Amino acid sequence: MLLSTTECYAILGLSTSVDYPLIDVYIPFVLDDIVQIANHRFHDAYHWLKDDGLYFSSTGKTITLDSDSTYSYYNEYSTGDTIDVMRSYLNNGFYTVSSITSSHILVVEESLINEYSTTYDIESIIYRCDFLSNIKRIAARMIWWNIQNTTATQGDIASESYGARSVSYQNSGRGSYGLYPTSLISGISRKAGSW
Repeated sequence: MLLSTTECYAILGLSTSVDYPLIDVYIPFVLDDIVQIANHRFHDAYHWLKDDGLYFSSTGKTITLDSDSTYSYYNEYSTGDTIDVMRSYLNNGFYTVSSITSSHILVVEESLINEYSTTYDIESIIYRCDFLSNIKRIAARMIWWNIQNTTATQGDIASESYGARSVSYQNSGRGSYGLYPTSLISGISRKAGSW
């Protein structure tokens, strides 16, 4: 998993007995932001599969391999893994593995749209993804920043005065991204390609 709620609580030093529902809300948004900032999807080069006979089902939130496929989900993924579906027609994106019910049936937590890849003559790829621990720490801080700045429209502080308190912000500084201050996201290395 790229970042779980439990990991986020631990990194931020928060008590798990205190409910912060916005952590769960912001996790997928921050993960997408990190992917955009880094230009990197954090794929595991050793755990992936490519198949032209994948069936995505909205009813059971399942991704089923074609019956004649030689791949096995057991060899590539585990419950709790984050996977990245690419080259599908309707279901590209990150998903969390909820369970693996057979070598050819994988269940995810998020919603899917009915799709059979052979209909569109495409060969979908499913990568296992993982963050390094330093990226998890940055992600947790970005989530907390979002929770504390729910109405923020600024990024880096450009100038500040204390008499009658006046602050101006800019988003154009090198390394800034959207509303995040550069100091918050400076540890995210920009990488080329999808690995």
